[in-house]
Amino acid sequence: MKKSSSLWRKCVSLCAKAVKLRDGGICRVPGCNNPATDTVHIIDRDVHSTTFDLSNLYAGCRKQHNHDKPLDLIKQHIQVVGQGEVLRLCKLAQVYRRLRESDLIVIRDGLEAELKTRKGEL
Repeated sequence: MKKSSSLWRKCVSLCAKAVKLRDGGICRVPGCNNPATDTVHIIDRDVHSTTFDLSNLYAGCRKQHNHDKPLDLIKQHIQVVGQGEVLRLCKLAQVYRRLRESDLIVIRDGLEAELKTRKGEL
């Protein structure tokens, strides 16, 4: 599925909303209380098996999200979600999976339900 498709973009938008709502709209990096401007992927978003997994995402601010050194970013992820969760996501990322349109429809519907639940609409 192309990342430029409207369904892909819809899933990205829903993910960002769900993560920011879950995390209270505040950057989750310890010691930072800036408003969340970004959705940070622990495992790179190019790994389709974890792209829309909410446990692979957390709310961050631009200051914390922009790192020149990958090792610093990994340390930050461990601070936010813990080493065990980062390792679990790394194992999940090893499963190669290309998302199809039918996958994205299921993901979209799940994210919409998640948002309604978090907003208290269900």
